[in-house]
Amino acid sequence: MVINDQANQVLLGKLVDTFGWPTQQQYGEQGTRIAWLIVWHAKLDYQRRYYPLMRKAYQQGLIRQDPSQIGERLKRFSK
Repeated sequence: MVINDQANQVLLGKLVDTFGWPTQQQYGEQGTRIAWLIVWHAKLDYQRRYYPLMRKAYQQGLIRQDPSQIGERLKRFSK
């Protein structure tokens, strides 16, 4: 499972670097949900990297997945 998570993180990183955070218009509901799950299963440094992009996309209505759980997790473990 760890190897699969890491592979997914690399793939998502390349996608985001090239096209920006995945939006529903680009990848549909399932695609944006998968991106959220990839970040949720990642280590904190990966979450810190992508949380601002997720939050911005959510605030702009580009994704439905609320990143607040990830934000709360970052707050809790950053102390």
